[in-house]
Amino acid sequence: MSDGFSDSDTVLCANGRLSQSPEEMLVTSAFRSELQAQVCLSEEMNWADMAHVIALVEARVIDKKAGAGLLTALQKLQQNPADFQPDPKFGDLFTNRENWLAQHTDAAGWLCAGRARRESTTVAYHLVIKKNLLDLAAEITAFIRAMMMQVSTHKASVMPDYTYLQSGQPTTFGHYLHSFVFMLMRDLARIESLFERVNCCPAGCGGINGSTLRIDREKLSSLLGFARPVMHTRDAMWQADISIETASVSTSVLVTLDRFCEDVFCFVTEEFNYIELQDSCSRASKVMPQKKNPYALAYIRALANKVIGIQNMVVVSQRTPTGQVDNRLFLYGELPSMLRESIEGIGLLTKVVEGLQFNTSNAANRTRESCAMAAELAEQISVENNLDYRTAHKIVGKIVRKFTHLKKHLFELTELELNEAASDVVGHPVSCSRQILDALDSPDIAIEKKSGLGGTSQDRIDEMIECSKQEINHFKKWTDNEREKIKQAESALSQHVQTLIHQAQ
Repeated sequence: MSDGFSDSDTVLCANGRLSQSPEEMLVTSAFRSELQAQVCLSEEMNWADMAHVIALVEARVIDKKAGAGLLTALQKLQQNPADFQPDPKFGDLFTNRENWLAQHTDAAGWLCAGRARRESTTVAYHLVIKKNLLDLAAEITAFIRAMMMQVSTHKASVMPDYTYLQSGQPTTFGHYLHSFVFMLMRDLARIESLFERVNCCPAGCGGINGSTLRIDREKLSSLLGFARPVMHTRDAMWQADISIETASVSTSVLVTLDRFCEDVFCFVTEEFNYIELQDSCSRASKVMPQKKNPYALAYIRALANKVIGIQNMVVVSQRTPTGQVDNRLFLYGELPSMLRESIEGIGLLTKVVEGLQFNTSNAANRTRESCAMAAELAEQISVENNLDYRTAHKIVGKIVRKFTHLKKHLFELTELELNEAASDVVGHPVSCSRQILDALDSPDIAIEKKSGLGGTSQDRIDEMIECSKQEINHFKKWTDNEREKIKQAESALSQHVQTLIHQAQ
């Protein structure tokens, strides 16, 4: 077989267990795909490798001189030298790095002592996911802050709330927007909980079941800035739930944001005319001059679709016997990429929210002219006449049916028309105070009366705003603290490397 490689291409050529060099098609397909998926792990793999070398030195597996030589080469590799160009003919990222290290230090062969290549990759994967989850949480928090600014501005801006895209009950734009804040805060709580599990270090698990080299797993975990090691070595190597949960959390976030965008898609139309998006987040039509397309919203919808697809891929990839490399063959690249795209998409939607304008007068008029006050009218008829709600519901339903046919507004209802409908349903008129009929022309009165927990009254909205601020501050503090821990761990590891190199001189 002609492999097309020179004698200097030694890392994957025929030696050891294998008697042949890799088939060219294996290189150009499987090896290339694997390498491309792992490129995003380069920086974190360097941290994983440096920590492993320190652990080998401290376990006296290698002497300080050999360790210092390997660490010095790893430092150079960390600077992305021009002569390091990962090539699939050398295999995956770890083997490419090993090949480069072999050209710069005689100690390169120690890098695999006490571990498989997938341990380095797995540790790097966890480190990348950790950082991306914190960035995701930070971007969600920034989006929530933008939403809260609009909530505060429009907590008294009347609009109809919708079910089945039909006016249901009167609400405020602020109360409507605030519902998404609570959805996203639950996602933040999920991210915080997931982070605790991702923050367990898989390093030191050996091939699968640990190593006879007595590598200190607790020390490795500390060097890499993890909270603790994964307890069981085999579990540490083959965790499937971390990837599934990460994809699931991201999907939950994007679906929530897509639901918001789906509503805004309607609200920006001429038919609704409740929201005006800034031009900078829109796109013009090349054919129809009048069009102002909400392209940013369309992008979020497409991104949500993509994330859902990747979640399915993540779950399906784990449906193998345990101990299978293909569980994460593509996830090394796909999952971090999905998180980064999600982070960017949320940042874009933050700009949309910051710049949107709400048409308060049009929304208020639409509320007044719709039948959004029908449920409130039925409630008051029920209370004033000691009628069960279903009966009151029938009375108001009869009125709405008649007014729809006559093209009349509900606020035009007279006491005579009310009693005619009541007589048809219950056989006699009902009492109805003038205050009830007048309120049909003032949806803000009904809005303010909803003063129960979570309701639309100003006091309740203010209460929820304060609650949200406290939650946001918690997640902001948590994100900042964990980012600082990562920064300190990387700094401490760099210092540890420098100290060991200095001691070996």
